Amino acid sequence: MSNLKIFCVVVGCIIGLGIFFYFSQLYYFFYQDVIKTENSILRHQIPLVLPNAKEDYVSTWGAFGDFVGGTLNPLIGFISVLLLFATWNLTRKTLNFTKKELKNSNEILNIQQFDTIFWGLLDHLKKLEERLFENKGNLDEIYDDIFASQKYERVSLCREKILLNAELSQYFIVLYQLLKNIDVKLGHSDYQVKKAYSNIVRANVPTKFLQLLAINCYENFPEYKLYLEDFCFFEHMPFYNINNSRLFNLILIECLASYSLSVLDKSVYLQKYQTESIYKKFLDGTFKDKSNFLDIWLDGIQKKNTLVIDNSTLFNQNKVEIQYVIENQGEIFVSTVDGCDFTINGVPIVLGEPKPFVTYLTDRGLEFNLGKKWTVIINPLESEPAKVIKNPL
Repeated sequence: MSNLKIFCVVVGCIIGLGIFFYFSQLYYFFYQDVIKTENSILRHQIPLVLPNAKEDYVSTWGAFGDFVGGTLNPLIGFISVLLLFATWNLTRKTLNFTKKELKNSNEILNIQQFDTIFWGLLDHLKKLEERLFENKGNLDEIYDDIFASQKYERVSLCREKILLNAELSQYFIVLYQLLKNIDVKLGHSDYQVKKAYSNIVRANVPTKFLQLLAINCYENFPEYKLYLEDFCFFEHMPFYNINNSRLFNLILIECLASYSLSVLDKSVYLQKYQTESIYKKFLDGTFKDKSNFLDIWLDGIQKKNTLVIDNSTLFNQNKVEIQYVIENQGEIFVSTVDGCDFTINGVPIVLGEPKPFVTYLTDRGLEFNLGKKWTVIINPLESEPAKVIKNPL
């Protein structure tokens, strides 16, 4: 039962009891005495109505009318006040309901306007993406230049390469406007509503673009970075190199160390790296750049070491000793200990003089290839810190 109905019932009961009291205890006995009046005068005892009264003189029927009016008017006035209050309360509720409906109408209109802008921007974003993929060579070139280059560059320098690419920068600007539109236009909405829209946007951004976006917002874009963190935008972004899933994307990991971990939320890739002692320190900021990472990680192994390869099935010799020297930034120089060349299937691999080898960081450690079939893996955390395996690449 509504409050108004309860109020009306209570008021009705009070009025009913008041009328009953007036008629049963006042007017009825008074009326009986009045009709017995002679010569307009009556000496009357009123024990029920006025217990403290001794005698009273009741006048004519006019006096009776004055008595009724005098006693009934306060009751009528009280009832009028109650009805006025009930009217005011009903009017207030009507106005509140009208305001609520008007607010709902405005919210519906705002949502319709938001949807129009949202889907328009998303369509524009997809068109920019198509244009970038049409010029796939340009996109792959900048991606490889940042993530696949064997020459280490600081994240800030990698970011400049993105900013200098007009089409890619435009793509990230439109993406920023999409996220900002979600946050501003749906500011008073439930977070799950905003998260649902941001998930739609995230699902439409290819993985390569996500990794480049992480570099793009590495610095100087605090509001952009905050949107990415609030919407857990990199939750489903892998950490490895897209062109080769075995290559450890060190630049990306270094970049992500500048974000709040909320940007990754429940990422399965984060869980993997947090359990591997080789890489987890990068995410907590212990390692700041690649050379520092390698210096600390390779601290458990000699920077100059000899690796004995004893397997006649690999080489034309039964036993070969090679020496590798790890220089700055993980650059490796390799030569045979005895100064002689050796070959695999007739192909010369290591010269007598030290020769630089291209190194790769993978989830297994620091690697370099011997020819096209064999790979040397250096990992001081393993029981066998240096070993040769068949090249999986």
